[in-house]
Amino acid sequence: MPPLSRRSVLLALGATVSTSGCLSGTGNEKPSEETTSESPTTTDTSTTTESTEITETTTASPTETETYSTAYASESPEPDHEITATNQSNETRTVHAWIVRDATGERVFEATKELPPGTEAELYNLEQADPDGIESFTICGKPKGGDAQSEDCVTMKTSACYGNAHVTAQDDGSVEIIYSIC
Repeated sequence: MPPLSRRSVLLALGATVSTSGCLSGTGNEKPSEETTSESPTTTDTSTTTESTEITETTTASPTETETYSTAYASESPEPDHEITATNQSNETRTVHAWIVRDATGERVFEATKELPPGTEAELYNLEQADPDGIESFTICGKPKGGDAQSEDCVTMKTSACYGNAHVTAQDDGSVEIIYSIC
């Protein structure tokens, strides 16, 4: 093995410094945590002497910091959820719908809507309840004159994970609530 020269030591040191931090991190970071990525500044200094060229690579303190935040849709507040009444039957149907804020038990909306065959009507938007962050609401519907046995209820949250909800009158006269969730 040849003797170590200053050049080979500096090259080895440069390779080690340039890859340090590339393999750091446990890989177990939660998506809702903030991750900071720093871009180091690299300075190359070259000096030539009579017979040897010396190159030094130094890594200065970061000059640019980028912060990334990743959150699941279920952890991201999004109150804009439209509640509609839909009639999927071939006859005119009347549905009774109501919405309750789960935290307080307050009924924030209640209406009875007559729907011609194949129509849809806007009822309410959860944004109107002015939710504080992510809140749960129970959306219920039943046919006009129906009893507790004929009602359908779902719980939705004001998060980005939920879509709109449809209080849907069926062909058999029942009411079903259809909504999307991730």
